[in-house]
Order: sequence, then C-alpha cells, then structure tokens
Amino acid sequence: MHSRTNELPHASTPSLTSPIVRESTSLHSHLLDNSPWTAQGVTHDFNNMLSVVLSQTSVARNKLPPGSAAEENLQKAMRAVERAIELSQQLLDHLCNTEERATYLTLNCLIRKSIDLLDPSYSAYIDFHLNLDDGLPLLLANQCQIQQVIQNLLNNAAESIDRDNGTILVESCRRNLLSSEGTQYYSHTPLAAGNYVALSIHDNGVGIKPEQLEQIFEQHFTTKKDGRGIGLNTVWQIVCAHGGGIRVSSKPNKGSTFEVLLPITPSQTTNGCNGNHRLF
Repeated sequence: MHSRTNELPHASTPSLTSPIVRESTSLHSHLLDNSPWTAQGVTHDFNNMLSVVLSQTSVARNKLPPGSAAEENLQKAMRAVERAIELSQQLLDHLCNTEERATYLTLNCLIRKSIDLLDPSYSAYIDFHLNLDDGLPLLLANQCQIQQVIQNLLNNAAESIDRDNGTILVESCRRNLLSSEGTQYYSHTPLAAGNYVALSIHDNGVGIKPEQLEQIFEQHFTTKKDGRGIGLNTVWQIVCAHGGGIRVSSKPNKGSTFEVLLPITPSQTTNGCNGNHRLF
C-alpha cells in the first residue's frame, strides 16, 4: 500500500510543535489532574449527554403520526440541542488544545468509560464485546483527547448499525509494527517501526463505500443526513498529534474496522482496569 501521508490534502493539521507531539520534561512535570470534576471531564460528559438527548428526541419525532402538531416543537428542540452540542464541542476542543498536558493513562479504563457514556438505546439492538489485553502499558497522552477519539469511533460504529443483531467488538493489544507497515496508516509521516498500543473497533454495520474511504478523515466530509463531518477529522488530528496513525478497512453491508496505533514510551508500565467480557 502506498503512503497515506499526502492523501488528506483538505484536512486541517495540528501543530507539530505541540507539547503532546514530543516527549519533554514539561510533559512529565505537569500531569493532568485525574479528578472526574475537572473542566475537561465535565464538559466531555455534558457533551455526551446532549448527544443522548438529541438522539432520543429524534426517535420521538420519528414516532409521531404524519402531520402531528408536535413535530415542529420537537424539530425546534433538536436544533437547540444541536447548537448546544456545537458550543460544548467548541469548549471541549478549547480545553483540550490549550491545556495540552500529558499524563500516564490506562486505555482500557477509557474504553469502559466511553461505552458507559453511549446512548442507552443502543443496548436494545447492539451487543458490545470487549477483548482487552491485561498487560497493556500505560500511555503518556492527553486524557481528554484520547477520550474523544474512543467516543467518536464508538458513536460512529453504533450509528452505522441500522438493524437488529448489531455487534461491536472493541479490542486492545500491544502491537509490534514492522517498518514495511508504517505506510498503511493515515498519519503525518509513515509510522516508525516499534511498539505501539493498538485500539480496534469492529462493527457489523452498513460499511463504507470504497470511493469514500479516502475522504472520511477530511474536514466536513460526512455521509450522515444531519452530520457535520467533524468527528473523524478530529480523531485523525488527535491521533497524529500523539505520534500515532489510523487504519480503516470496510466493505458495504459487511461492517468496518478502525485500528488506532499510539506509540509506547520506554518508561511505561502495565496498568489495570482490564478484562474480556460482554457488555449489555
């Protein structure tokens, strides 16, 4: 596969001088407060709750009989929630980008938290399965940004499933990347050979058309009727800013797999909050 480095000409690129891109003394001396009541954590959770409100309002609107007088009211409510989500996302982006501190975090704990924050209605037709490596090292990363990556990928997977018997499998493992594989991932430059932590999210949803695969990380590109084309572009920017990359495989009506690689630093040790089981 040829290099993915120049395949996203329209996607906005995060600064390579960001403290999150390089390992430095300041990253270790200014650790992010892990309290759940930080501004980042509260804003992120609030944003996800707004998404649930929007989703449930949309479901309620679709259940109305044709010509119902309540449809206009629900439509206005949805527009207001959409605006609130945009404002909340802008605040979250600002917090994540201006407080670019790194801390040692546990990927598996963030995966569990992200699943807990998903719209509860998904559990009616989607089975969530976890296959998490118990021996993963800690990641030196911006917790707020990595949470965004996981949440956006999970939401995309869930929204791609439009039928009963949906399945989403979330996996984490240690990955030894070969030098010949570095160009297989969307990244600023081909990934260097070495050790990475891998996050994979597989779904059996509608899949992505081949002609759209090269566009999905472009800013404002979306295939959703009411989409804004922000989620996957944000995912790509964050992963690249952490020195990682993304690989996507998909077939229409067969589902999709998103694999994220994040580099491991030599000083990282194994973490907890792991396990393999079925949720919901």
